[in-house]
Amino acid sequence: MSGIKSGKIPKVGSYNASSPSHSDLMSSYRSLQKGDALVKSGHCYMVASVDFNNQRVYVYEQTPSISIATSHSFSSLANSGYMPFAKN
Repeated sequence: MSGIKSGKIPKVGSYNASSPSHSDLMSSYRSLQKGDALVKSGHCYMVASVDFNNQRVYVYEQTPSISIATSHSFSSLANSGYMPFAKN
């Protein structure tokens, strides 16, 4: 998260990394691409695909002993404060 805030890691979309608003995050998720990631304090998802019509992001995450694939709505991600960043 500090890399996003400092500008060393490129954000996806336009949001204030120090205090992202729900609407700015929702808007930013529309720019996600496969291989991008979402982060909040203590957790990270890697984007597998995005369903723009249904506003869902399909992700991979590492749990203590296995990797799992899950999906999350744009709204639930924004409510949790997940900030999108680019793979570049």
